[in-house]
Amino acid sequence: MTAELCKKGLRSLLAASLFLLILSLGDLASAKGVAWRVGSPIAAGQVSRLELVFTDLSPKTRVTLPKVIGLEFVGDPGESRSTSIVNFKRTSSVIFTYRVRAPRKGILTIPSFTVETSEGKQQVPSIRLTIQDATLPGAGSGLAVPIEDVVAARLRTDTTTPFVGQVIHLDYLLAITGEYRANLASPLTWDSQGLIVEDWSNPENVKVPSGYGARFLSQAIAPRAGAQSLAPASLEVQIETGARTRGGLFGNREVAQISVASAPVPLEVRPLPTPSPKGFDKAVGRFHLTSKLVPERAVVGEPVTWTLTLEGEGNWPQGISLPARAIPSSMRTIEPKAERHFTEGKLFSGRIVEDLVLVPTHAGTYRLPPVRFHYFDPLSEAYRMAVVTPPPLVVVDPQPSNGQQPPGQRPTPTQGLPGDLEPGPLPEGPDVEAPSEPSLPQAPALLPGAEAPPALPRAPKPGSASSSGPLRSSQLGQALALPVVGLVLFWLGLALRRARRHDPEIDRRRAKAAVLEELEFIQHAGDPHEQRAALLRWQHETRTLLNLNHASPTARAVRDVANESAASLWKTSEDVLYAEGAELPAGWVDKARQWAQEIHVPRFNPFRAFKLRHLFPFLTGVASLALLVLGTGLVATPHLAKATEETSASSNTAATAAYEAGSFSEAEALFRGQLMAEPGDWVARYNLGLALAQQDQMVEAFAQSLSAFLLHPGDDDLRWNLRLLASRSEAMDPRLRPLIFPEGAQGLQARFALMASPCSWQGLLFGGALFSCLCMGLLLIHPEDRLKLPLRGYATPVLGASLLLVCLSTFALFSYGPAARQHAALVLETTQLRSVPTEAELPMEQQVVIPGSLVLVEKEFLSWSQIRLANEELGWLRSSALHALYPQVPEPSGKH
Repeated sequence: MTAELCKKGLRSLLAASLFLLILSLGDLASAKGVAWRVGSPIAAGQVSRLELVFTDLSPKTRVTLPKVIGLEFVGDPGESRSTSIVNFKRTSSVIFTYRVRAPRKGILTIPSFTVETSEGKQQVPSIRLTIQDATLPGAGSGLAVPIEDVVAARLRTDTTTPFVGQVIHLDYLLAITGEYRANLASPLTWDSQGLIVEDWSNPENVKVPSGYGARFLSQAIAPRAGAQSLAPASLEVQIETGARTRGGLFGNREVAQISVASAPVPLEVRPLPTPSPKGFDKAVGRFHLTSKLVPERAVVGEPVTWTLTLEGEGNWPQGISLPARAIPSSMRTIEPKAERHFTEGKLFSGRIVEDLVLVPTHAGTYRLPPVRFHYFDPLSEAYRMAVVTPPPLVVVDPQPSNGQQPPGQRPTPTQGLPGDLEPGPLPEGPDVEAPSEPSLPQAPALLPGAEAPPALPRAPKPGSASSSGPLRSSQLGQALALPVVGLVLFWLGLALRRARRHDPEIDRRRAKAAVLEELEFIQHAGDPHEQRAALLRWQHETRTLLNLNHASPTARAVRDVANESAASLWKTSEDVLYAEGAELPAGWVDKARQWAQEIHVPRFNPFRAFKLRHLFPFLTGVASLALLVLGTGLVATPHLAKATEETSASSNTAATAAYEAGSFSEAEALFRGQLMAEPGDWVARYNLGLALAQQDQMVEAFAQSLSAFLLHPGDDDLRWNLRLLASRSEAMDPRLRPLIFPEGAQGLQARFALMASPCSWQGLLFGGALFSCLCMGLLLIHPEDRLKLPLRGYATPVLGASLLLVCLSTFALFSYGPAARQHAALVLETTQLRSVPTEAELPMEQQVVIPGSLVLVEKEFLSWSQIRLANEELGWLRSSALHALYPQVPEPSGKH
């Protein structure tokens, strides 16, 4: 009993001691104060959390943390409050959560410091932090993976040795391993360090070898020379790790926020070469200068707008402006208006447009001086000069109210013009005598490698001669399709005929019809001998219908391939034929007819014609068809025309006489009237080109002569004059040079093509395609087709000759190039393309079409034409700025 009491007393003592220990721990836990608390290890480069806990008190002022070298406090701290009850004792806490980042691993110490609290000043003890290598749990494996193996950043430039003012293209790429999911948590931050920089672009998702990434683009210029470094660019990235938050399987994945920075990029900014040319004013980049004068022919006192446009990529923020222009002293000017056009957010690509309004006070022809803009091109590392020369400005006196110029009055040049602004030749009026001597230069400037053109043009030709221009693409396609379609239909007809002849069910279909016919005869036959003969024929056809190979099948054999009913009918017929005095029972014919009608024989399938043995009964047809497809497949130039040359009985003697008398403007008007009456008259075009050349209208003169040459390339005088005009032309499309100055391998090709006009070659092409199809049809006929044609023996050599003609015609048309297109045209004046057919729309960026350019007219709208340039770019310009090389063929109804 005493021992039992002792045990109970010992247990009570132990319980009391344990209770007192728990109370003491609770009192210890609820001790007041301020201390740091580290939630998780801090990794280098990662944003981690550090908590400052106020227990049973609160801060009275803003907490000022001591500076720690190697530790960065990111943003403002988060504040939270919590309450807990331990051993019936209530404890409250104020927690400040700081986001910290250490760029490198190591050991850091936050020293102790004092804070003002509700309980007076409190000392925060120091804390020692261990910065570990940055790692992430491996995706799927859970093993630690270094941060640099998961995410990396790279800042790159297109050059590390730019010139002062050169545009540097910046490219920041963030690459992430494909096994991890990540999101951008902040915008890209970068210290430009004295550079002039555009805003970074929005991130662009890209694929990288290791997974995926985001790319940011920008541009900058360095205003000063010397060695410097592009600072690292950084941004915050949130990466999902393999671990999950509390909640087990259904908890969210933990997210690690990491700051990713690129390495610095060294730059060696070079100064501009010295000495710089006179007139250079800080412009560095690639620039394009254009000039436009509207109108080019004005009346005294009317305003003329001279527009300069400078565009390109360069150091615009450093004060690039248009160069000054020299203006004749006799012209009044209105203050120029300059407009800057830059895309929002772009600093280094744009244009400046400046309109200068001139008001002439005297009549005359003014040659405004060239405008020169000097700039440094960093790509070629050399100074460049963009030059534009305005066209001559013709100023005339106002016309009297009756529209006639006073006799003997002619414009007078402006006096006292500076140096290179002397007026040019005086414009001719209706009462001014035109010069009688040809005004063409006497010493043409030759193109390299070209033969010397004649010193003077040939004389005009009398009479007229017309040639048809090419047809449109759709018309040529229809013409070439006709023989091919006919060949295909003939070919399919032969194949269908062979398929019918070789149809395996053809005998059964014939036998079924014969069985029904014989049954009809048996039913109405009056003579027993005729009935037996018909019954024998019925057995023969029934054997064919059932595909029986026996010469005399039995009823059992019939039952094996048909049914019991057929066997019974067959046995009855056998009894009637071979038994003494047997007769057909009543109803036998009806039963036999019903049985025959129930037998299904497949109909003829027309698609059997497409079997190879029916389409190609022998190899010759296959080879011939392949050659035809190969030959006609080379055809790419959409033209077909029949050239005709007829000399008119009446010649335009008045126009020729005016030309020979030196009245070139009158001759021009008469030749134009002749062309309006007959647009295909190449003689009139030849003569009109001469009249225009004598009046120094070289671009249109070249265009008219080129049209005549394409309509009739065999004329020596025409070729002579065209070469002369081409050598005088300031701008000629390089695609026309091999035709006008044939030389080398291209020259041999062009000389062959010039043996006929494009429309003549198209006629030969159509003829070759037609004869090829005819010969192909003859070769497709097999002896079993039982079609005997006497000309079939000549089909093979004629087919070879026809295919050769197709190939030669196609080769010649390719040699002509775009000049053989029915809708080809030459540009007559400098103009800018527009994206829509209206003057209200701004011209297309950096797209100026110069005179002499060969273009293709795609469609027309009112007074506008949509053209296709050599680089396949489309745009609109005024139809008046174009010269069609061929007489226009009306578009079929319903097409545009």
